[in-house]
Amino acid sequence: MPERTHFLWAEPSIQVTNMNNWTTVFFLDPNPQRRSMMVRWSVVRPYNFSEYELTLHHHAVLPIKCTGKEIFPNMSIIPAQGRLVLSKPEYPFFNLSSGWYCARVTPRDERCPIDGCQVISSRAVHLSEPEEWTCSEGVNENGECVEGSALGLSLLVVGCVVGALVTGVTVAWGLLHLWPSLSQFFSTTHYSPVPLRTGAKASRGQKQVVLLVWTPQGPYGVQFMPIIAAFKTVLRTYGNCEVYDYLELSSLPEKHQLQLLSAPTTWLDSILANHSIKVIIVATEGAWEHQVEWSQVTPTPSKKGDLTSTPGNAHDQILFPYLLRRLHEQTDLAGDYSRVFHVRFSDVSPASVELTHVVSLKRYKIPEHLKSLATSVHGGGALTTFEDPKDDQLAELRAALSLHPNFRGHMDPKDDPQWLPLVENGHSTIPDVAINCVRVSEGSKSVTPSVDSSPVANGSVREIR
Repeated sequence: MPERTHFLWAEPSIQVTNMNNWTTVFFLDPNPQRRSMMVRWSVVRPYNFSEYELTLHHHAVLPIKCTGKEIFPNMSIIPAQGRLVLSKPEYPFFNLSSGWYCARVTPRDERCPIDGCQVISSRAVHLSEPEEWTCSEGVNENGECVEGSALGLSLLVVGCVVGALVTGVTVAWGLLHLWPSLSQFFSTTHYSPVPLRTGAKASRGQKQVVLLVWTPQGPYGVQFMPIIAAFKTVLRTYGNCEVYDYLELSSLPEKHQLQLLSAPTTWLDSILANHSIKVIIVATEGAWEHQVEWSQVTPTPSKKGDLTSTPGNAHDQILFPYLLRRLHEQTDLAGDYSRVFHVRFSDVSPASVELTHVVSLKRYKIPEHLKSLATSVHGGGALTTFEDPKDDQLAELRAALSLHPNFRGHMDPKDDPQWLPLVENGHSTIPDVAINCVRVSEGSKSVTPSVDSSPVANGSVREIR
């Protein structure tokens, strides 16, 4: 009888890494004052690449994509010839012009396939113009500003000015204290000192810190990026605000950047706990999708566009639903009309995308209610006065809105029912009518709104839900 044959399978002792599965997370940090852009990306094990190839793509107007699937006219590539070969996962670019930038990186390794490893691209990041900053001493070989001698001269001038002020104050103090005794030689009449009354500073003179919450998710998420960039410019220049945006790392102070990168939800909780920071939430199709997904028992994954990787994209997927949960749990915060502000770009987003259970009795349409929003963000007191925004202050925002595919100027509002004014119980919510809603208990049968026919003082609209 023949013996039974047995097969012996041997497994390799070394695990073969699939190089096509590598990925990374980009960190693009623009610095407008230096006209620079620091590009970093994460190192993922078990790949441990020793070299990378990097290119930076630029367009002056459009939020470009670096996936290679689309061609943008007038797009430039840095460097113009070839690619940068780097041994570290970071590189600073200097002497850049304003506009939109995105980066592409691919590893150089013998383990990569013949046609190379997968190329990973970042989302577009906007580099704005610097605010009156010049480099008087020129730049060094790395493109950095050399300010050694200028700094010394500046310190010398400041020291002289401070010394002169100290001397003047000392002399004035001595004269004021010696003057009563000296005046006795010339006159016997004495006058009682009258205290000077100092006027209170207007609250508008101080910048108000606001957290701008928006999402690039949704069918038109990319098209909202230039609109958000223009809106932040309006908030800074017209609204006198310091704008925090966790999707734009450079908008945060350095301490906040480190906290956000290490523990995003803890950072957001610290922001919400700080009552001096106001929160502006932008209602878009993507924001509405976030709220629907969060409210479902079994969330359904959202539809993604091209494969891109940024910390901003990760923060959006984590922090926007987390903020919705916090607003749901903290009803006092969700109903705080002095701190939370719900805005919608009325020319591109209909009222149907507005979020529910978030300051639902007062909504701001931008740009119509920009003056009312700025006044309310600064407290709305008697000393807080804002003039109507001028056309040149809204030019960039209106231009960005006009490029959106859903721009209302492209259609007749009567042809789209989503743009019709909201009407309930026979009362309209058009901007020249203020409707004060009275909350009733769940067992009540109806809600009776009271209508004030006078124009709204600040141009705000309270819509009935």
